[in-house]
Amino acid sequence: CEQVYRELRDRKVRPNGTTFTFIIKSYLFMGNLDGAFAILDEMNWFGIRPTLIHLALPFHNLCKTLDTDRAEELLSLMEEKYHVKANHVFFGSLLY
Repeated sequence: CEQVYRELRDRKVRPNGTTFTFIIKSYLFMGNLDGAFAILDEMNWFGIRPTLIHLALPFHNLCKTLDTDRAEELLSLMEEKYHVKANHVFFGSLLY
């Protein structure tokens, strides 16, 4: 995943939002949560703003691993940093 992403950047290939969804999911599948967050920040480099689905992936990963403190922190960042409002699914996942 990291190699593919590096090649995208090196070749100046402009991925779309769906590509980033797969990249974030791949990082999370490999257990690299910090890498997934770095990709969220990198999206701006390509001129793409993270959407609800992009933020849901690491959020649900945090909830699944019971890292609720970081999940709550991400809820705050969603609005402050990414300008995305969490919906009922996020709060349901946190409660669950």
